[in-house]
Amino acid sequence: MVLSKTRIKITLNTVAQFIGRLTSSGSTFIITILLARSLGADGYGDFSKIIAYIGFFYLFVDFGINAAFLRLHQEDNRFAFSHLLGLRIALSILLVFVAISILHFFPQGSTQGYTPIVRLGIILYTGSIITHAIITSCNAIFQQHLRYDLSAIAVVAGSIIRLGLIATVGFFSVVAAIFCFFIASVANAAIALLLTKHLAHDIVPRFSFSYAMKLFFSAIPLGLTLMFNVVYFRVDTIIITLTQSTQDVGVYNLAYNMFEVALVIPTFFMNTMYPLLLQAKEQSLERFFVLSKKASLVLTFSSFIVFACVWLSAPLLSLIKPEFGNGVPALRALGLSLPLFYLTSLTMWMMVTLKSSTALLGIYGLSMIGNIVANSVFVPRFGFMAAAWITVVGEFVVLLLSFLMIARNARQTMGLRRILAS
Repeated sequence: MVLSKTRIKITLNTVAQFIGRLTSSGSTFIITILLARSLGADGYGDFSKIIAYIGFFYLFVDFGINAAFLRLHQEDNRFAFSHLLGLRIALSILLVFVAISILHFFPQGSTQGYTPIVRLGIILYTGSIITHAIITSCNAIFQQHLRYDLSAIAVVAGSIIRLGLIATVGFFSVVAAIFCFFIASVANAAIALLLTKHLAHDIVPRFSFSYAMKLFFSAIPLGLTLMFNVVYFRVDTIIITLTQSTQDVGVYNLAYNMFEVALVIPTFFMNTMYPLLLQAKEQSLERFFVLSKKASLVLTFSSFIVFACVWLSAPLLSLIKPEFGNGVPALRALGLSLPLFYLTSLTMWMMVTLKSSTALLGIYGLSMIGNIVANSVFVPRFGFMAAAWITVVGEFVVLLLSFLMIARNARQTMGLRRILAS
């Protein structure tokens, strides 16, 4: 009966996330094609630079705080949300000022680097750091209560608004597109906050320094890991921006955005699995590893199906505009890493659940350093194809190291016989 209820929870929440992600990814796909066709490789390159720059600050807003919140409040605590929201909003306001300040130290040029139009777009879009903080905080409550149907409603509404704005006025220029993205993020945050109201006792932001420090220090290992992960994951875009033409930035980012659409499946699957992994770990390690094994089979099977779709559809990039056809080999190369990314999404949360955050931090720290060095050496010489292959190799190394650490942890805590039995 318990297993049946668990399966129902996983199924319902995965379906809810799938609907939300499908709508979001579908609208993002249409928006990507629309902007790529209307702006061309150069304009889409400028747009990608803005999104990538602000995306790094989203990372600091996240910082593993939701996972720490869920660990501290495995039982419902409706009064804690207001303090979580207050911490995130305070942090996001600080990050807005930091984002604008350090922009002055980045190189500026007319054909590459951070051009005047890119700088203007970044300044306009910094407000989305605050809206992202609100949305991310609401997701902690949705995850705690396994109410991803509410999260899906907010995502679907925000996606529809963004698509409508882009289709109406956003495709005229880079600045117009960025403004539409910001308005949609405001709407998404407002809807998510309203849907959170009946799950949380209080949605008014409140700041408690002692609670903020408790949550922040609890989140540091995972937060640094996520930071290293995102830097390792997206440093190629920064190096391409600094060393290649804006057109190359646009071509590679279009291929990369198509690749990222395929990564939403392990993301929403693990969003549902993480609370269940915590529960299984509390019951027994055998139950934890049985659940993890089943999750790995689902992720592996789905990754090969998605890889086949990516490989076969890659030539369609040239139909958007002929200049984007150069991105087909890059998209196919990135597609080879899909099974690796699907499995590392599981191993990362397994290590978090097993309280191996220090080892996880070491793995992604080393991977980030290796990725930065490799991209710095090879991208200036070989262009964005080097970045694509470095992504494949880097994720293989992460998966291998993660598996070795989990196996070592299991041997120490369970022994070989119990591992084989589970």
